[in-house]
Amino acid sequence: MSTQIQPEQVLGHKVVDPAGHRIGSVGQVYLDDRSGEAEWVTVQTGRLGGRECFVPLKDARLVGDDLQVPYEKEQIRGAPEYEVGQRLSVEQEEDLYHYYATAAPTRVTAGRGGGPEAGQRPAGTGEAQAGYGTPGRATVPERWDVERRREAMEPEARGRAARGPGVEADSAITRSEEELRIRTERVRIGHARLRKYVVTEQVRQTVPVVHEEVRIEREPITERNIGPAVRGPDLGEAEYEVVLHGERLIVTKETVPKERIRLRVEEVHDQETVSEELRKERLVMEDDISGERRTRAVGEDEPERRR
Repeated sequence: MSTQIQPEQVLGHKVVDPAGHRIGSVGQVYLDDRSGEAEWVTVQTGRLGGRECFVPLKDARLVGDDLQVPYEKEQIRGAPEYEVGQRLSVEQEEDLYHYYATAAPTRVTAGRGGGPEAGQRPAGTGEAQAGYGTPGRATVPERWDVERRREAMEPEARGRAARGPGVEADSAITRSEEELRIRTERVRIGHARLRKYVVTEQVRQTVPVVHEEVRIEREPITERNIGPAVRGPDLGEAEYEVVLHGERLIVTKETVPKERIRLRVEEVHDQETVSEELRKERLVMEDDISGERRTRAVGEDEPERRR
């Protein structure tokens, strides 16, 4: 990033638009995991800082104690909302960069420290400038969490800050509690692969075969065969030959499909238990009547007193 703004320079400070109008105050600063530089801030735009929106520090600058950004309040309030205090994923950063790249940022006016006139679009703004920076993962360091500063304020000072200047003190105290807000996010937890490989096994199979063999048969001369016998050759040498046949094994291999196998992804519904500590505010009433000091807790379930 080109900015060299340090977290301690902007935490809790006022955020203004190019015309110098107040947008809100810096709640948290997010650092790039790779460079360690400040890349995002969250701006508390709602009443009493109830809503925080992510704003890139690119093209932002310090004007006195204020952080001046090239966007109007409504542009910032329209940015994608993500949970503050958690790590920004690559996809979340890309969504934010795309939004601000197409949000027509307003340049800083000369009256607030020089620069082009208000309303100009920076060179390359639009789809072609979707990469304000290289999207990585951004984290917020705990030691720069502005919530700790807010808790360190004196109760009376916090009351003045909540009321604002010129507002009369209320006769009631607001008691608040932390509540869990749990949501789910689809993330990659692993992968499965179906791989086919070849193995060789020795197969023994017995196959019946047929072959011919020669056997000698002797037949005595009788009246029935005397005729063929005397018609034979005279005394001398002779040969008689027969052809023998047999079955020979011819072995071949054939690839035969056996079954079809595929991977199917199924959703398994399970339950996970979340354990978290929640803070609750409690009230204690103290009174001093006739020199006797009394203290008692004011419970949330205490029945309302009749007037």
